[in-house]
Amino acid sequence: MCAQYSEQTSRPTIDGTKGTISCSICGAVYEPSSLHSYLLQGPPIALESAFMSTCHFCFRCRRPACPDCWDYVHGICGACVQEARLPFRTQAAPLSGALFAPSRQEQQKREPGESAPLNCIQPGRFQKKFPPAIDEATTIPYMPSAKQTITGRTGKQRIAKPAPTTTTSSKIERQRIHIDELETRPPKDYRSHQRLGHTLRIILFALLITVLFFISAACLSPDMNALIDTTLHIDIRAEIAYLWALITHWY
Repeated sequence: MCAQYSEQTSRPTIDGTKGTISCSICGAVYEPSSLHSYLLQGPPIALESAFMSTCHFCFRCRRPACPDCWDYVHGICGACVQEARLPFRTQAAPLSGALFAPSRQEQQKREPGESAPLNCIQPGRFQKKFPPAIDEATTIPYMPSAKQTITGRTGKQRIAKPAPTTTTSSKIERQRIHIDELETRPPKDYRSHQRLGHTLRIILFALLITVLFFISAACLSPDMNALIDTTLHIDIRAEIAYLWALITHWY
């Protein structure tokens, strides 16, 4: 049978002189944290409200259980765990052939908030009577944070990495210069096209000079004009006269 408790015995005890509040179930004593020290300046109901916000309601004895005496495995307070002869915050051995839902330890454990309004300065009787098992405390794997892992790896790399010598520095410097030259050097195809264009310009310029020389020589000397006509079959004087006639005809 579940014991019945009056409203007076269910309420937490407030010590106004010390600014503390104690749990009515286990006797754990709490005081406001540094971020919530303003609770000491307010009425006692403010401190009680902050304490009740951290408590769990035990459906068996219908009393608020503080975090120090709340059994998140069975979902009841420490006093009810003791009356029911259950292991405090420990999953009981399942019956043979029975199927149970996942442990309440995984379902009912409250996630820690950013900052608790109250700090426990004196543990309750259940924490003193039922300390955590040594096997449970030693078998919990330590999971380092990502920042610690990265810092550890960086430290190992710094230790294992030898200091660069003068020869290594000179090799790196030469390699860097070589890479810069390769990046700024034009491709081979571009250089070949550039050379071909330069050669064509030289050939065209030479051809233009030759044509101008033959025209000038043919205009100045009839014998030179006859020689060009005999050799290349081009009468330069006749062609110039024909072009001049076309120009004068149109204009």
